[in-house]
Amino acid sequence: MWAQTVFVCLLIAVVSFGGSAVTSFYQILTDMGNVAATAPYIFYRVSKKKHGLKDLD
Repeated sequence: MWAQTVFVCLLIAVVSFGGSAVTSFYQILTDMGNVAATAPYIFYRVSKKKHGLKDLD
């Protein structure tokens, strides 16, 4: 747990004091996190729609 805390603090410090390359890298990480959080919901909704339209009788 402490290792994660140190990593996040270092990441925040590098992004805060780094240049544009570091900011660009952080933006890519943020975008990847957003996609990783959204993708399962998309699969769930598609699956629900596909199986919801079937007649289960």
